[in-house]
Amino acid sequence: MRGLVYRENISKKKEKLLKKSFAVKFGKHLKKIRKEKRFTQEELAFKANLHSTYIGHIETGTYTPSIFVVWKIARALKAPLSELLRFE
Repeated sequence: MRGLVYRENISKKKEKLLKKSFAVKFGKHLKKIRKEKRFTQEELAFKANLHSTYIGHIETGTYTPSIFVVWKIARALKAPLSELLRFE
């Protein structure tokens, strides 16, 4: 993932901004993949055993999913986990 560089002495404020940026980028990428695979949020949520509003919150960057949730989404989309994590 380009653009996200780890630095030891990062301020809490900067860390919060990086997390939000990551969440928004991931959400946009997930939405793109979901639409390419012709899933609605409701269908994806059902297949991943998640709530449809949670998928919406992930796609807007409101929530940052755990790696386990990303794995569940990848399985539901029949996509490799690496595909969901490959974005800029």
